[in-house]
Amino acid sequence: MDLYRFRFRCCVWLCRPNGIHDVMSNIVTIEPDKLTPLQARIMAVPDAHDMAILGGRGYGKTRVAILIALRFCEQYGNHAKVLIVRRSFPGLGEIEQECLTIFTQIYGTSFNYNSQKHRFKMPNGGTISLDQLDHESDFAKFQGRSFGLIVADEAGQYPSPNLLDRLRSSLRAPLGIPTRYIITANPGGPGHGWIKKRHVLRPEWEPYTDDNTGISFVTVNGTYESNIFIDREKYARNLRASNAADPALVQAWLSGDWTAISGAFFECLTDKSMFDPWQSLPGGVGIERHTDFMHHGEVKARHEWKFYLAGDYGYAAPSVFLAMAESPGLEHEGRFYPRGSKIVFDEVALAGIDDPSLGLHMIVPEQAAAIKSMTERWGIRAEGVIDDGCFANMGSQEGTTADQFRKAGVHFRRAHKGSRMSGWNMLRTLMTQAGQPDVPGLYIGKNCQYLWETLPSLPRDPRKPEDLDTRANDHGADSLRYGCLRRAPILTTGLGYATCR
Repeated sequence: MDLYRFRFRCCVWLCRPNGIHDVMSNIVTIEPDKLTPLQARIMAVPDAHDMAILGGRGYGKTRVAILIALRFCEQYGNHAKVLIVRRSFPGLGEIEQECLTIFTQIYGTSFNYNSQKHRFKMPNGGTISLDQLDHESDFAKFQGRSFGLIVADEAGQYPSPNLLDRLRSSLRAPLGIPTRYIITANPGGPGHGWIKKRHVLRPEWEPYTDDNTGISFVTVNGTYESNIFIDREKYARNLRASNAADPALVQAWLSGDWTAISGAFFECLTDKSMFDPWQSLPGGVGIERHTDFMHHGEVKARHEWKFYLAGDYGYAAPSVFLAMAESPGLEHEGRFYPRGSKIVFDEVALAGIDDPSLGLHMIVPEQAAAIKSMTERWGIRAEGVIDDGCFANMGSQEGTTADQFRKAGVHFRRAHKGSRMSGWNMLRTLMTQAGQPDVPGLYIGKNCQYLWETLPSLPRDPRKPEDLDTRANDHGADSLRYGCLRRAPILTTGLGYATCR
């Protein structure tokens, strides 16, 4: 056995997890795969716990995950089968290259690498497979296959945990060999929200039971500052230069801060947009006066509160329907809303409780019943705007989706949503102006839990930073965009209509 492999086997056994707080500080002197103290502590977490290896960029999350996979192969030989997945093939290429570097240092040419199947076979028979997992159809590749260790690298690229949870169906091993699941993630991606909800809001380094899977997990968090093997000052400088257009996201990568939701598309959404739930609908007429010299102070127009619905329809995906108001420039329940402000005072979110990116597979009459329950509670008409796709004729005998809503007592018009960019720009402007006394803003009630859960963590499109990432859970945002762009039909309480300007 060559010196490098002997030293690595020493590293493997020294890092065998005997206690969750063990840190083998002397491991950092072992070649060829030196470990930082943080990486050594991660490797010391017992195999009985699944892991969420989270935090900023640059501290070696992927590298330590590869070393854990290699240790698994060294321990269990030809019974060890490891799967590492990423969402994209370019991402797999990065892991592949790092695996080749590490394995060549340790084993020389005595390991086998199948470039077609992206599979590494260790000298003792253990295997590490790399594969892409992006769509439901990708599961056909894993049918009938078993893995004792699965690593979901860059799990934050998945807007929903659904695919990764399903991958657990391939997590099985012979009796006596433990099974384990590990995710790695940075803040700020499409999956920011579900990762934060499941794993970030937990004490670090302490085992907990994931409410969604019932599995024991340990969350670890770190930053580039723990990596003693890089020029940390230069790394931070290069990272800032790599994404100068989005300094908030860069700061999240450097600090590993998940709580601030830095770098999100709607970073301008703050608690200034939040208000306590309304107890009743507002009333009254707002007076708009002339400001020019000739007619200064004279009444220019009278404005009433206007109420309407805005919806984004889904079946397998969520349906989100918002009850919205436009202010005439009056106070309600202790808060002043400048004229033209958009207010979301209630919502119907037909989405999964554990996974808000999934719909409830409810047919239109069932969704209409939920909408009418909300509108009847407030005393407004069940009418508003909905995404244009609901007016497409799909050849159904029931007519379009909008026709089916109408038959069930909910009347929608086209949102005429136009450009996504103009809609997002309007939303961001209204969010930024919230709380200012002389310009319209966007206000969302605390009772609108779906919006507050999904909006703050929505990421930018990495290829088009001025747009929202369409892979993310944007159904609430779309519904809000339709409501802010279009006001028709404009409704008052009861059965009467207000005039739409």
